[in-house]
Amino acid sequence: MIVARRFPNRRDAVKGARTFALETLAAYPSGVLEVVELLVSELASNSVRHTNSGFEVRISSDASRIRVSVTDNGGGEPRVQELGPSAISGRGLALVQELSDSWGVSPSRSLNGGKTVWLELHLADPRHRHGLAARRPASEAHPAELRVAGRHGQPNRSARARRSRPNSCGGCHGPARSRSARS
Repeated sequence: MIVARRFPNRRDAVKGARTFALETLAAYPSGVLEVVELLVSELASNSVRHTNSGFEVRISSDASRIRVSVTDNGGGEPRVQELGPSAISGRGLALVQELSDSWGVSPSRSLNGGKTVWLELHLADPRHRHGLAARRPASEAHPAELRVAGRHGQPNRSARARRSRPNSCGGCHGPARSRSARS
């Protein structure tokens, strides 16, 4: 299955992108949906925050994997930032790197330029069946993860909603990064 939907460059489009992903993948286990919801939110938020264009969310899936990509007309090449524990934003791609099996950035095929940030979840990986709560005991979590996880390992939406969203890029664009599947 391959489906795609375009969204405008507005903050409320992030919720629409999450809803689109959850409805598209509704047949998958709740643990998988929990991870997809968080990662789609992060990619869509980056597109809204760092570009002046709308974006497209494309989802392809089969019995072995889910691939999500977000394409926009913005310039630059997103990269994982190295942040201190007191930073209040900038962890989106670090979450994508940690929770996906592979991810990367590709130039868009559009005549307008831009880029596609994609990620894959390999469904044979047992981590994806149990969602965010089963990733690691809270006592072993990195401080950045504690800010993202709320009660029962669910994403802490209220904390994310309170984060400021400045219009400037803040230095998130740099060389493309890709990570192969974990062994």
